[in-house]
Amino acid sequence: MKLFCLEFEPSGTAATLCERDGIGVAILLNEKNSVRRLTFDLAHELYHVVALESADEEKLADAFAAQLLLPAEDFLRAVDVRSSDEGKIGHDAFLEVIREFGVSVEAAVWRLHTLRKRPSERSDVESTIRRLRLAWNDAGASPVTHPPRFPERYISLARRALAKGLISTGHYAKCLGISRNRAMADLSEFLESEGEDAL
Repeated sequence: MKLFCLEFEPSGTAATLCERDGIGVAILLNEKNSVRRLTFDLAHELYHVVALESADEEKLADAFAAQLLLPAEDFLRAVDVRSSDEGKIGHDAFLEVIREFGVSVEAAVWRLHTLRKRPSERSDVESTIRRLRLAWNDAGASPVTHPPRFPERYISLARRALAKGLISTGHYAKCLGISRNRAMADLSEFLESEGEDAL
């Protein structure tokens, strides 16, 4: 399965699953999203790869992603260890859980809400998410980081193909979204660092 990360609109769109031109299954993730959001998006799209189509497909894909990234037993144990005797968890403690599982605030809050089966209104859950986001920013959370545009293996294969003369400089530049000058510089750097043995 191929993974691609590019910017596309609408910005709220998370990921797309496609199969075309004989390349097999590919997942396109939106580069505008944070790594934590992309993790959930990828898990969501994996559901579409392995499951049959159904009426509730999007809801099931979200549930699959939540279960994959936040397994009930492990997630609840992490929450319970940090909870008070009354069963309440503070913002700082819950942010530790979020960091531990590497998911977004939204994913963790909705997962806890679902697992605890509390009769909270949607507006209450969304209010909790807003408060936790503020606490996350106040706690000096690391800035949003984005993955590289293309996987390292994709770039490496493209460089080798260019070095072997299997693709032109122009085609290499187009594949990586760079200028022809940058493509020629890439080829020189590759040959200097890898040598002829790399071919």
